[in-house]
Formats: sequence, C-alpha cells, structure tokens
Amino acid sequence: MKNGKTAFILNLMFLATSLAVTGCGGSAYRVTSSSKPMIVPGAQGAIPSPSSSSGATDDGTGDEDDSSTVITGEPAFNYQIQGTGYTSVSVKVQTNRILKVQFTPGTQDRTVEGTGFAPQYSQMGVYIKVGTQSQATEMLSNGLLGGSPEKSRILEFSNSFTRTCDRTDSSCRQEVTITVEKPNYDYFCLINWKCPWTQVWETHPWTGTLLIQTDDTDGLSTN
Repeated sequence: MKNGKTAFILNLMFLATSLAVTGCGGSAYRVTSSSKPMIVPGAQGAIPSPSSSSGATDDGTGDEDDSSTVITGEPAFNYQIQGTGYTSVSVKVQTNRILKVQFTPGTQDRTVEGTGFAPQYSQMGVYIKVGTQSQATEMLSNGLLGGSPEKSRILEFSNSFTRTCDRTDSSCRQEVTITVEKPNYDYFCLINWKCPWTQVWETHPWTGTLLIQTDDTDGLSTN
C-alpha cells in the first residue's frame, strides 16, 4: 500500500490537470468520457433519492410486524464490497421476513489497471436494490478528510422480496439478492466544491461495507 499522503498529493495533482483541461466551472460540469448515464445532483447536492421513507411495499400477507427487531445476540452480516466504475455488485443472504441494509463507503488504495495511480474520493453514495425496490443512500463521508466513515440511514427491504417461506414456518430461510449499484462520488470536487457529484469514472475502483440485518441477527444502528 502506498504512503497515504503521497497518494493524496498525486490525486490532487491529477485532479488539477483534469480540471484545467475539462474546465470544471460549476454545476454545469459533466463527465463526458463514459457512455453510461451520469446521475446529476438535486438542489441540495445529494444524489437522487426515491424517498426518505422506507420504500417497503405491502406483500399482501397482512404482516405488519415483518421488519420488527429480534434480539439474537448475533451481529449484523458484514460484507466488504469492491467495484470498478459505474457498475453494480451483488451479495446474497438467507432470511425469513426481516431484511434491512446500511452502506458505508470505504477509502481505497487499488490502482487503475495498467497504471500505478490510485484515485481517491472523500464521499460516496449508492443505490441499494432488492427485487424491484431501489433506494438511494445519502452522500456519505468515507473519512478521507478526517473523522469517521459515515453509515447511511437504515434502508428497509423487509417487504421488497417475494416470499417463498410459509408465514407460519419460522425456521424457513430463503435466499435474497442485495445489489449495490449506481455509485456516485466526489472525485472531481475535492478541489472545486461547486462541482456536482458524478458517477464513478469507468476505470476507478471503489469500495464499501454492507451491514445487513435478517431474522438471525441483531438490529442495525446509525451510531
């Protein structure tokens, strides 16, 4: 792993060169090297969010306590995830009725393939998808510029997947896929605060942590 201070200085030098060439002049700035659609921020500078509510939908069973917290003594599942570019990463978990998720962005030291350059960012936001339900996190600090990495709010997906377990069978477990997608970061804004968040550059690595609550784990916390 490279010296963090040296890597950060190299990032700033690279950014200064990039911005001088592309002319990052404010909110109209857009990354144009990728053919993938870019997510443009809302008025408050946050990535678009479907809603600040849970986003869960009624599965028709009439179970109002699907997402209730059960104290099990087992910690939430912890998945370290890595991606490159504006892409998606999926994990699978076993659960019965409870499914809640949190995302925390990580600092990264992986280099762009074929180079010795390790691009860094200080904030990231992603979409989390289960079934047809997709929810956006906030833009979250990864601690690169000081402080501790931020956790997202708790995203509720307990009614977002098709149930295959009989509602009376508490021992049944089914596999559910959780997808992290549409990553946005502040790479081009580290030295120009007026730039909007942009999709992760197609060659840039990114990383983060998923905390997942199921029927077999304790609840999640924003602390």
